[in-house]
Amino acid sequence: MKTTKTLAGTLALLALLGTGCSDSSSVTAAAARTLTMSGKIGGSSSRSLSAAPDNTAMAIDTTNLKIKAIAFTTPPTIVESDVAANGSFSIALPNAKGAAVTYYLIDKTDDSQQGVIVFEDSSSKDMNGNTSQSSSVVLNGSVNLGSIQIGSDGKIKVAVATIAAQIGSSTTGSADNFDPTGIWYMKAFDGTMPTGYSTVTGSCGGGNPCIGFPITLSRFTGKAFTKVTNCDPSVKPVTCATTDGSIGSADRYALSIWGGNFADGMGACGSKTGFTADEARAYAGIHIASLPSVEGNVLSFGPYVYGIPTGFGGDAAPFNKAWMRTGATLTHDLQDCRPTTISNNGNNFNGWACKSNIKSGSWPGTNAGGAGWNVGVEGGGCFNSATNKPVNVTNWGTLGIGNCTNENASATYGPGF
Repeated sequence: MKTTKTLAGTLALLALLGTGCSDSSSVTAAAARTLTMSGKIGGSSSRSLSAAPDNTAMAIDTTNLKIKAIAFTTPPTIVESDVAANGSFSIALPNAKGAAVTYYLIDKTDDSQQGVIVFEDSSSKDMNGNTSQSSSVVLNGSVNLGSIQIGSDGKIKVAVATIAAQIGSSTTGSADNFDPTGIWYMKAFDGTMPTGYSTVTGSCGGGNPCIGFPITLSRFTGKAFTKVTNCDPSVKPVTCATTDGSIGSADRYALSIWGGNFADGMGACGSKTGFTADEARAYAGIHIASLPSVEGNVLSFGPYVYGIPTGFGGDAAPFNKAWMRTGATLTHDLQDCRPTTISNNGNNFNGWACKSNIKSGSWPGTNAGGAGWNVGVEGGGCFNSATNKPVNVTNWGTLGIGNCTNENASATYGPGF
């Protein structure tokens, strides 16, 4: 059986090879492996919610943008190129054909990220049922993206179908595809680090990854599943039997990644996948007939299972869950927060809606009666209306509590804040 690499649903193994000598022909070979991506950023686009509070599109100052490309070769190759005043760009990565590449738009002044190119594959779904997106792609040849725009979520979406002819593919048998299932341990990179990268050290302080830090990987292998009836993710519990669709011949993969060893990760959660076989078919379109073993530990379908440790689960319902400490108290008010979706200009954004008591008087204040809601939006924030650049305020104290107005903010941070 032969399989084709796609952006989502498959795992790509990058073969990192080096040579010990070279000759004059290597210059020609390197040029032949150079990967060029070009295109033109539209002159008007709704960049983000914070940058367009009145929901209108706005002009983008392309003269202050650079495109940054990273090829995951050995060592990684990083190239930057200015975006022209009319929005056009072209960036060449040497020796990048056949390697995974990622592209960002960054600010020329402070190198802050202004956008990222994501590649959408409408034929595949992720484990949440969304159209597959990836910030990296394997290309066998140069591509021109044509006219593109920065979306209101900060993404430049490129349909895989438009560059399908250059998408990297593989004709290896499915049995030969790399299976990373197991426990891996970090080690220091002993080569020359590219600009902007640093390797792990022996210090594990602050929860940072370090030398010897374990990562548990589990690859789920299945076949493409096309649903016909039932399989509605909005109906709980999700029901999607094999008879509710058809099982194809194309290989599909999913990867579960856990920090730490098996006993402290997947094992502590009941050795479960976190989803049912029906959910995998309904959401991701993958039929998983059997599950892998991790270091001899057999996994099973289903939600995570939490054991009840000593001192937990003893309060009255609904505060008697296995992970809830008996008699726990708070030193601060606990807000009622829940995920929400906000629609804007035809796009949906993830956000959090938090409910809390309305306070009055000096901090910490007293309950004034009633409750208020505060909604935060992913990708939102403060911006400078004169430059359309986001602003990261690191010291709110200098603004003065209770008197934060456009006037004093502008005096501190510049016009338009």
